[in-house]
Amino acid sequence: MNFQKMIITYAVNNELLIGNTQSPISSLLGTSSICAHLLDGKGIIYCHTSGPYTGETFYLPFGIGWFYKNVLKGSQSAIGLPISNEFILVNKTRIRKVMFEAGTIEFNPSLKICKAIIANTNVVIKEMKL
Repeated sequence: MNFQKMIITYAVNNELLIGNTQSPISSLLGTSSICAHLLDGKGIIYCHTSGPYTGETFYLPFGIGWFYKNVLKGSQSAIGLPISNEFILVNKTRIRKVMFEAGTIEFNPSLKICKAIIANTNVVIKEMKL
């Protein structure tokens, strides 16, 4: 599989401008991926290169991407690699959420608060106002 091409295709199809792709990186859970940072300096596109999501591409937009990479230290965080694109919870808060191998990141746009949560525990490992 050409993982770099998969990232480029995702970016083109979604009208996202990316820089160079980074070499494969492994998560603390043992899976690996390559990624490309968006030229906005915040968003990131990941493509899994091993594990159950091999060949799947996921986009971490704006605040969630920045929070994951700069605050949680990306794939080296306790929540691992992304396994979903951002989706919006349909309720009054309109919280934006991305699923990861071992947790989630939620962004509340009205409060401008981003937090990482360990799966199945609801333990918040990091929370900050963006």
